[in-house]
Amino acid sequence: YSPTAAKADEWIPIKASSDAAVGLGLARVLIEEKLYDADFIKTYTDLPLLVRVDNGKRLKADEVKDLVKPSDVPAYREAYVAYNGHFIAVHPEKLDLPLDVMIEGEVDVSLKTGEIVKAKPAFQLLKESLTQYTPDEVEKLAGIPKDDLVRIAREKAGNKPLQVIYRAANY
Repeated sequence: YSPTAAKADEWIPIKASSDAAVGLGLARVLIEEKLYDADFIKTYTDLPLLVRVDNGKRLKADEVKDLVKPSDVPAYREAYVAYNGHFIAVHPEKLDLPLDVMIEGEVDVSLKTGEIVKAKPAFQLLKESLTQYTPDEVEKLAGIPKDDLVRIAREKAGNKPLQVIYRAANY
């Protein structure tokens, strides 16, 4: 046991270099079971910002038909786009988004070029990227029992505020 593990209430060993898989598995459970704080995501993260499906880049306000970059955004910064029934140009330093902003789904976007592209919120893309990290798969990758993975995710979602302390052992 490491000095940190020796003081823990519970220690669950995992395979070397598998901590990312465990984290992604925990994230999948949290998202799949809707145990996340949607208002926090909409208020304090960039996960509601739209990403173009065709090129994988964030959708810029300057690209969208009938949308302009807010006047107080410096020329060297980009304004990105969110959606809540209509497209919203988002100030990159403020992220003042309404709580009805979309974090899941897909929308068609008319560009100034006349082209129509599909876009998804970054949260949706995160959710889609986690499909391979099922509890069964994480158990194979990391050695953590799948029931423990699910239990830990649920316990952490119920404890607020939550602080994760991480320390890699040096051998």
